[in-house]
Amino acid sequence: MSIERIHINSSSDKNQVLEFCDLANDDIRPASVNIKSTDWQNNSSSLMHKIFIDKIYDGDKAGYILYKDSDTGKILSGCGYHPFNIDPNIIVCYSRAYSPVDVFATVNHWQNFNEDSKRITMENGFYGSVAYTNEYNRKLLRMLMILSNKETFRNRKEDRWVVKMIGPYLIYNTRQLMLYSIHKEGYEQQFLNLMEQYKV
Repeated sequence: MSIERIHINSSSDKNQVLEFCDLANDDIRPASVNIKSTDWQNNSSSLMHKIFIDKIYDGDKAGYILYKDSDTGKILSGCGYHPFNIDPNIIVCYSRAYSPVDVFATVNHWQNFNEDSKRITMENGFYGSVAYTNEYNRKLLRMLMILSNKETFRNRKEDRWVVKMIGPYLIYNTRQLMLYSIHKEGYEQQFLNLMEQYKV
């Protein structure tokens, strides 16, 4: 399978993003709530609102990526990235991450974005990355942490990006769990100290 990456920001074609968000409208999983296209202009937590009204994926260090099967044209998943509002040295990855029900179990799309997020982090000079979500996604975070760490140690690189889970924290007035990975030597404790004021 050949994967096409479509980079999205507020200047992108709305219909292209709506096609992706419409896939979540009948999805009953909790993670689909922020992806649904229904009433997106008034739903400040929706992906469409974040892209086209809040414009959080604009700028040279931010974006949203749609992953599409080049052979079938089917959208497989989407993930965003942007600087962390609490610490500008850190990038948020897996922002508004979503994959439709019918491809979740059959496509290893998380690995695509895992590789992209590491590249984006390094190219933009960030000290590390975070991913956060509501507590109902604890199992998903644990799975991502395990997969990321297995991949890291299998490659046996010197720059091992060990992923850890912490929290909960109050982020954007919501109780959230967080995965983080710091690659800049000596910065981890400074980051944890900064996050301490948001702990709940």
